[in-house]
Amino acid sequence: IIEFAESLSFVLTAYLTLCKSFIFMASIKSVIQLMKELEQLLKSSDFDRGQKRPHVIFYESSVLRISNLTYAFHLALCNLSILMAIVFIEKRRLPFKTWYYFDHLKSDFVHGILLAIEYLMSHYVFIVNTSLDYFPVIFMCYILAILKELKERIGRMHENMKSTEVDLKKCVDLHVKVEEFCQKISQTYAMQLFFQGLFSSLIICTSTFLLTKVRN
Repeated sequence: IIEFAESLSFVLTAYLTLCKSFIFMASIKSVIQLMKELEQLLKSSDFDRGQKRPHVIFYESSVLRISNLTYAFHLALCNLSILMAIVFIEKRRLPFKTWYYFDHLKSDFVHGILLAIEYLMSHYVFIVNTSLDYFPVIFMCYILAILKELKERIGRMHENMKSTEVDLKKCVDLHVKVEEFCQKISQTYAMQLFFQGLFSSLIICTSTFLLTKVRN
């Protein structure tokens, strides 16, 4: 049961990546449309033409830093796994426990091939999985930046009462567009988030079970 649980954690991650990839390919047209609409929203929400937008810059830099840290962490984890396999090469230890058709315990060549497959597969899984996870995050960060700019614009309306009516109409129209855009994000990524929550729950339960079986 313990060996099955150890294999299940990696297998679920691989299947989650597979499911999210199929969902992304099925909704690729919707994602492209969201990107085009986001570009239009950024243009229409640029109240101060040609000036820096601190909120947009802040969220862009934040997402970039966090995503770089995520990629670096997973890259280090994959490299550490292959390093442990190399250190314990005499025991024919693989980076991730799983089942193969071949007996790698009796052949150095087969064992080396399986090491290479698992190493490349782990990189593929974390790159694709992380990239797909950050798509909705990027959309929502831009929306947060636009809403903060909209809030500041409404707060400055009393300074110029002559243009208040025009600015208010523009702000209301922008808010409606933002709300519609958020609904489209929810519809596009609802299935992906469902599978993410389902598989993550199973992985957490499996990892918790394995932690209860750890002994000195």
